[in-house]
Amino acid sequence: MPHIQLDLEFIDHPKTVSVSPLAQLLFIRSLIYCSKHLTDGFLPYGAVSSLTYDLIGYSEPNPTHNGIVGEVTMELLKNELICVNKWWTEANGGFIVHDFLEYQLSRADVEKIKDRNRLNGSKSKGRPRNNPTDNPTDNPEITQNITQEEPKANPNITPLTITSTITSTNKKENTKKDNTSPADKKISAGKVEAVGAETWEAYREAYNRRYKVDPVRNHKVNSMIKEFTEKTLGPVEAPQVAAFYLTCSQPIYINSRHSINLLIRDATGLRTQWATGVKATRTEARGEEKKENITEQLKRRQANKVPIDITPNNEAIEYEERI
Repeated sequence: MPHIQLDLEFIDHPKTVSVSPLAQLLFIRSLIYCSKHLTDGFLPYGAVSSLTYDLIGYSEPNPTHNGIVGEVTMELLKNELICVNKWWTEANGGFIVHDFLEYQLSRADVEKIKDRNRLNGSKSKGRPRNNPTDNPTDNPEITQNITQEEPKANPNITPLTITSTITSTNKKENTKKDNTSPADKKISAGKVEAVGAETWEAYREAYNRRYKVDPVRNHKVNSMIKEFTEKTLGPVEAPQVAAFYLTCSQPIYINSRHSINLLIRDATGLRTQWATGVKATRTEARGEEKKENITEQLKRRQANKVPIDITPNNEAIEYEERI
């Protein structure tokens, strides 16, 4: 199981005390993220939003600002980790956690451990139990009793006939088709592991942080989460986008209390916002709509050869032709 390692000197190390407590917490969260997702120390831009969701907006004394109390922002926390103690380094598409592979397990290390555990588990399953009572022939007295009480073979039934009967029966049993799907086998065996389990857990944790209650889960929700993970975004990005979704504050999301339906509907747009680190807002949408409206008015007026002008408020107006 992936985990992180922290030195016992971390809590009072000069680098640690040089940044605010919230920046220290963000650094530990970045270690957990990289270890959980086996990124070898790479932290994408989109992940920072979900890691700092409940850290920003507070007011606290900041050692990088001479103890002045100020509002905590995402940029301020990133600046502390990048510029003050250099725990993060900017890279293409995100950040690199300093000396991550020197103290934490790499992806290759984790894969080797999993393979070794899997191999050891398969060997232990095939190993016979050392219990003398399991095999009655290990006890001479029992063997003697069995030999004495063994009934005589029926002369009318040859061993060949018995063997052929058993063999034919086994062949019929082995040739039966198993039409049970892998999903049905998991359900019948009572296993909770399923495609999308990590996505659901990321969504549930973020939902609980925002609303202080777990979301509703039923068969329909499970099917939607599975499709979202398998067919829409994939098992790597789906959990991160699901957690990012809970940080978005568009009115439609808040009114629906961030329902699964809207996560599925807006999956592509949410993934773009998560990957770029830029959230869509109502102001941005109104600006784009206004810009498009002005452009279309210009095209129509130019086609009709009507003089136009643009007001200081970016509104297109017509000049009336006077004779």
